[in-house]
Amino acid sequence: MLAVSNLSVSVHKAQILNNVSFTLEKGEMLTLTGASGSGKTTLIRALSGVLRKPYHVSCSYMSADGSDLVKLSNSARREQCGFTFGYIPQNPMIAFDPRLPIGKQMVETLKIKKEISLQKAMELAADTLKMVSLADSSRVLRAYPSELSGGMLQRITIAICIGLQTKYIFADEPTASLDEKSRGDILELMKERLQSSGILLITHDIELISMFGENMLLMDDGCIVERGDLSHISGTTQNSWTKAFLAAVKEEKEVAEAWTAL
Repeated sequence: MLAVSNLSVSVHKAQILNNVSFTLEKGEMLTLTGASGSGKTTLIRALSGVLRKPYHVSCSYMSADGSDLVKLSNSARREQCGFTFGYIPQNPMIAFDPRLPIGKQMVETLKIKKEISLQKAMELAADTLKMVSLADSSRVLRAYPSELSGGMLQRITIAICIGLQTKYIFADEPTASLDEKSRGDILELMKERLQSSGILLITHDIELISMFGENMLLMDDGCIVERGDLSHISGTTQNSWTKAFLAAVKEEKEVAEAWTAL
């Protein structure tokens, strides 16, 4: 279990996150939504240990499967990325060095993180690409990031998580810029990863909220203002942004149900 208690982030005396607490179990999808600028991506960056000065991060308790992360330095926590934490960014291009072929980046990551031979890493890279429906693995491994679509790059980030057996995956708006087919493929892959990983899903996608709304967090101005399942939050929230957003979710569900009935 990933457990976080009272995580706060400030920069130049401005508070960005304020006492954020949550837990995430393996096999669980935790959906996080909220207004743009409310602190969702900052939360992922703080968890991953990539925030540096002038950011100030404080946390009373953070652990992954019983391992105390608060005591670790940022550099030591970044070492957890790959095994403990995986990241599917909204813009997958930022996950890769544009100067290097995908194969070199994948193979080096797998080789170093898993401490395996170059040959084993090459075989693992090809196998995991096939698992995410990139059957022409040889072509993908030779390609540079700019030669691949956003959907393909996101599948590659998932393939890396599979290869490293990542325990907890942070998915930041993973379907925001995808076409319908790529979007469906990414969703299926994420469902498959739930068999062995916990997923923190950041999204404004109304359809995704409808699909994965059993366990939700809603953030506003750096704070978790609502938590629970979609129906409970809909009936109890007093937050104005949440009310407007959930009204849109309800409308989307009604439209989908109407089309299904035709």
